[in-house]
Amino acid sequence: MGLLLLIIYNLLTPVLALGYFGFFLFSPRRGLLKKFFSELGERLEVSGPDVPEGAVWLHAASMGEVKAVSRLVRALQEKYPAVPVLITTSSGSG
Repeated sequence: MGLLLLIIYNLLTPVLALGYFGFFLFSPRRGLLKKFFSELGERLEVSGPDVPEGAVWLHAASMGEVKAVSRLVRALQEKYPAVPVLITTSSGSG
């Protein structure tokens, strides 16, 4: 039974992958990847940003998280004005 399921899975995987690729080609969300290749160097960078000594590093994935983090940054700067704050994002809108 296990061997039969493995054979069926191996036969259906390429068909499903082609179907998914076709769906992706005609999807309206495909426009979200317009800058993918221009941002690829940043996404695959190994070294990361230059972080000052003793800095607080905050990462926000989206614009909404950047807005939420901005309140935290203001509170940190009021309490610890000498501590540098570094904010990174993973999206262009962020």
